[in-house]
Amino acid sequence: MILDRLEATPEFASMEKGPAVELAVGVGSLLGFVLSLGVSALYFSLASILESRLLPSLRLGFGRLTLGPLAIASIGSVLYLHLLAILLAVPTAKGEWPGFIVVALVGLCAPLLFRRQWIQGSARTKISIFALSTGVAASALLL
Repeated sequence: MILDRLEATPEFASMEKGPAVELAVGVGSLLGFVLSLGVSALYFSLASILESRLLPSLRLGFGRLTLGPLAIASIGSVLYLHLLAILLAVPTAKGEWPGFIVVALVGLCAPLLFRRQWIQGSARTKISIFALSTGVAASALLL
């Protein structure tokens, strides 16, 4: 659409097409990268807020860094989806069945790292921890 408008101008007709296309691809790539960073930062922030509101007692501290099951699930699902895409040699693993399996495994295994904190809880507490973790991991498929 924009390229059609540009081609209609007399200035564009006298220009070489190679540098214009390279500039457009460079600007588009940069905007895509910045937008991806912004959406990922929003995703990790929302997972952290959800975790601090609903599961504050499940956080483990590593020095000044504290992580909980939702943080592990969100980071792990994004990381493993990208690694799986590299292994499968596809642009994204979000639509592939191994991607769904990886996200489900990350969502179900993340709370197991914090088993000592919730093992004495009720069945409802355990189910909600696993459901929240799996939901946060599955929302990585939307990124």
